[in-house]
Amino acid sequence: MNTTESTDRAILLARAAHLAQPVVVETGTFTDMLVFVLAGERYAVPASAVREVVVLTQRVPYPGAVKPIVGLTLWRGALLRLIDIRTRLGLKATALNDLARVLVIEGARTTLGLLVDDVQEVRPIDVPRLRTPALGTVRHTELIVGVTADAVAVLTTERLLELDP
Repeated sequence: MNTTESTDRAILLARAAHLAQPVVVETGTFTDMLVFVLAGERYAVPASAVREVVVLTQRVPYPGAVKPIVGLTLWRGALLRLIDIRTRLGLKATALNDLARVLVIEGARTTLGLLVDDVQEVRPIDVPRLRTPALGTVRHTELIVGVTADAVAVLTTERLLELDP
């Protein structure tokens, strides 16, 4: 074996040893988040808080309700309060269309329906690495935990559930 062959062999053995190492994935800081669209902007909530995603088929007014509660719908044989947080986030209020979805969010004491335009995906988000929203970009930042590098605003489910008295 000449020096070139032995050098090549040493390089290949080193590469093989490197590739044979187990891949270590840190999962401690990542949380699975459901990403959805609201007025053209992307938001996310922890997937563990979302019980179900349903198509909005009917909505009736809720007499005496204050915003952000916008009505009621029937869900699994029970009345579900619907909230629309567009104006809370400084977004333009729009009419609901046939594609509207309801995120059924469940807490310890209450369950509510969050109206959204579309649901995109469930993906892991590194919560400690979220950025603070820039001043003046959003209203009511108490609903927002932070923003990802690709501009997904992560909402806090605790504060969302507090919107339902």
